[in-house]
Amino acid sequence: MLTPKFELTQTETKVCITVFAPYTNISETEIYIEKNDFRFFSPPYYLRLNLPGEIMEMGASNGIYDADDGKFILTVEKVNKGEHFPNLDLISTLLVKKTKNFPSKPDIRILDSQGEDVSSDGSHCSQDESSEMDCLIEQTLPEEEVPFTVMIMKPKYGFGNQYSDVFKGYAYEVLEILDLPDPDITAASSRTPLRLECEVKDFSDEHYLADRVYRNYIDELIAFETVWEQYHASGTSATLCVEDTERLKDFPVREYILMPHDQQTLYFGLLDIIAAYCYDHRTTEGDPTSESAWTINKLSATLSWFEVYATLKDAVTAFMRRSLCYPLFRNYDLSVKILRDVQILLLLGKRQLLKCLLDIHRLFSQSSPRFLLNRLYIEDYCVWIQGADDKCFAAMAEEIDMVSFAVSADVTLRKVQG
Repeated sequence: MLTPKFELTQTETKVCITVFAPYTNISETEIYIEKNDFRFFSPPYYLRLNLPGEIMEMGASNGIYDADDGKFILTVEKVNKGEHFPNLDLISTLLVKKTKNFPSKPDIRILDSQGEDVSSDGSHCSQDESSEMDCLIEQTLPEEEVPFTVMIMKPKYGFGNQYSDVFKGYAYEVLEILDLPDPDITAASSRTPLRLECEVKDFSDEHYLADRVYRNYIDELIAFETVWEQYHASGTSATLCVEDTERLKDFPVREYILMPHDQQTLYFGLLDIIAAYCYDHRTTEGDPTSESAWTINKLSATLSWFEVYATLKDAVTAFMRRSLCYPLFRNYDLSVKILRDVQILLLLGKRQLLKCLLDIHRLFSQSSPRFLLNRLYIEDYCVWIQGADDKCFAAMAEEIDMVSFAVSADVTLRKVQG
């Protein structure tokens, strides 16, 4: 079945759902509504939405079919008059069924050498019985001796470290988009030291010093006013255009079950990717070039090294180092200005960040073989960010102020400091 293009608008009392289904058979169309569950079925289209508020099927609800435009216009009443339904433009949150952000307790039994269950009485309980208790009780791992025999795990990468063995048969693609050697073999613990060593080797004293001395054009780039600076100054909020929603509709609908630590690393990885995007946007003055996809890919250690950051400072430091090693303009003041761009984007919230991610997705889609990075990171980030908390982004923006002045020593490469 195909997921149709759709739009939602609302008034104080009603919600209007427009479904574009040009190849439908009207006689086979079915619509189901119960509380916040909306379902539309009209071969070959199927749409199911989990709305943020309850609606009623009866009453003043009505629907029409516009044959000229091939669309259904369905109007339903809100159960609670005057209730505002948030985030109707973030369509992935409506398509994805809500889940808890912690994994359920695994079903584990202790077996003896004969394969018999020797779990102590009461130690084995069902997932349903234990999951509620697990989320209320703070749990810590007991200190145990490390066993002599360990299971060798394949290196994982991508959004939430949920991918492995992706690059088998992609030797050319690995060389084109990654600095990380042998991503399906190199241990995750080796990525950071290898990256730091590579950055020191690739740093050019002459290039850096030249951009420090001859900086007329760099000063123009620093003075360039981005669209998000205009939004921030005027208090304007970003809105998703038709192309944005059309692209979102085509992304796979997934549910993310993440531990708090995993959530934190996702926020840090997002900062790293957005910083690389901001560098390209500012240095091209908002007009991307054929090199834009390379620039974003290269400056983000998340995308080029599959780096996973433990702290926000690690993410900021990695961007600062790479911005002084690889791009055309290598200037410390320019890099600091870009961190200010990142702060503004974080303060503008998830809609503006989502638009940036969609821009990256478009650039990578047009730059083979970077479509692989879309599948590993960008598409998942586009879906995940729609349910993210703007308060977390605001806190990150504030923390950048506290760490950015402490990173100059950490970005020292050879004998040159910022």
